[in-house]
Amino acid sequence: SLKTSLAWKRLICNVFLVAVTFYLPIGMSLVSDWQHYSNDVAIHTARAVAQHVSVFCLCCFFGTMYWDFGDLEFFIVQG
Repeated sequence: SLKTSLAWKRLICNVFLVAVTFYLPIGMSLVSDWQHYSNDVAIHTARAVAQHVSVFCLCCFFGTMYWDFGDLEFFIVQG
């Protein structure tokens, strides 16, 4: 139903927002040395996980549109 679809999309968007916020502004501000990753291994690992979660959220968001439209097919009509 539309209500369920919107609830899932809202949840996915909220997770995406949190992951991107941690990955970019917060995660970048926590890194002490950009030249030597070995100094901040835990932070870089957490940032990488947040980045992967963000990409997963994008795939899930656009993947939910399959359930919205089902097997809807578009045909190109040529004259």
